[in-house]
Amino acid sequence: MRPLRLAVLVLATALASVCGNPTRPSETASELVITGPEATLTGLSTGYIATVTFADGATRTATATWTSNNAQVAVVDNAGHLEGRAHGSTVLTASFLGRQASRTVQVVNNYSGSWAGQYAVRACDKSGQHDRDGGCRGVVGSEAVVRLSLTQTGGTMREVGGILELGGVGFGGLVRGVVTADGRLNLDGRYELPDFYGDVCCSLEIGGWDTRLSAPDAMTGRCTQRFTYLPWTGSSYTESEIVTMTRASAR
Repeated sequence: MRPLRLAVLVLATALASVCGNPTRPSETASELVITGPEATLTGLSTGYIATVTFADGATRTATATWTSNNAQVAVVDNAGHLEGRAHGSTVLTASFLGRQASRTVQVVNNYSGSWAGQYAVRACDKSGQHDRDGGCRGVVGSEAVVRLSLTQTGGTMREVGGILELGGVGFGGLVRGVVTADGRLNLDGRYELPDFYGDVCCSLEIGGWDTRLSAPDAMTGRCTQRFTYLPWTGSSYTESEIVTMTRASAR
């Protein structure tokens, strides 16, 4: 009888070990995947989801542990909400049931919204019939209003477009550009200006717009303008400093 009792005891111990194991085969994670945008903007919070696939093929959203390896660029909370802090990149990692998934997220300087400020002319060159009545005299050093309304789109969030108004004339033209790899805003555009009768009389080319965020809602930089009164020969070219621009609307 003793051998029989020993065998029963061994079997009971084995069954207790199997039944007491908290990780059943169906709870064994075989894969963990992060979904969400590849880029986000500074000052915004973007949500990411971790999806786990179990050994039996079932999937569900994981209550993962989240980390960001570059807290100066972005931080992430326990719900997977990533907050962009500075232009750059971070590696976002989710951990669940012994599995990890990581992806690189680009955080791009946020230039979207409505801006207003002042620019000052630093250089001037006039040619043809535009070089008359004193030429550039009194132009260098003059200041005027600049307004800008921008949207930021694309998978990388680097594509920028909007409307630029120079000199407080009450209307503006389309501009397009990009956010550079180091976080600067580059824009250019060309638009036509009407006379008092609504007929096109002039053109204005904007080029060399190169600004950088000096604070979350402020930027400075430079731009160039080429103005042409169509009936005349030549043109009027100026280089200007964007002395100050502040964001007037929420990002």
